[in-house]
Amino acid sequence: MISSGMTKEEETIKFANIIHKEGVRLLGQIDSIINLSHLEEKSLESDYEALDIYDIIETILSQLKFRASDKNVKLNISREHYEFRGNRRMIEELIINLVDNGIKYNHENGSVDVIIRKKDKSLSITVKDTGIGIPIKDQNRVFERFFMVDKSRSKKVQGTGLGLSIVKHIVEYHGGSISLKSELNKGTEIEVLLPI
Repeated sequence: MISSGMTKEEETIKFANIIHKEGVRLLGQIDSIINLSHLEEKSLESDYEALDIYDIIETILSQLKFRASDKNVKLNISREHYEFRGNRRMIEELIINLVDNGIKYNHENGSVDVIIRKKDKSLSITVKDTGIGIPIKDQNRVFERFFMVDKSRSKKVQGTGLGLSIVKHIVEYHGGSISLKSELNKGTEIEVLLPI
């Protein structure tokens, strides 16, 4: 309709905005699928380096603070510095996915806490939110590719169902483990253990 000149100017702007928004969403989905397939094939270079997890998380929280402020969600981090060896880009993506979920599925005036600590010979990164939570029946499936918890519970939230699947693959790539605790309307806590 736009290309044939059948729309009025205000309709053209409206349709163009819809097309742009959907285009960006599809590009994000394609990018996530490509990243996931690379992780599954383990075709990314190891590229391990010494990383300070506190510095990485602090940088990511400062990038996400504007998104959090839209919902009045507070972002907090425990002030512990631990070094470990890992792929920087993957670890950044892992943290972004977990914190972004904590913001997206949170209540207005909620919070997302990132807790760093050492557990035996592992680095523990816990992301805990005060959000809508995940039903018990879905908790075993949230790390599956394309799985999304009932959309009617969070209609305004757009997602691909790939974020936690990517997180799981990154954790496995680093030889770690991931666990989840969640309670409806009280929040979700995801702990990642990475070998030091």
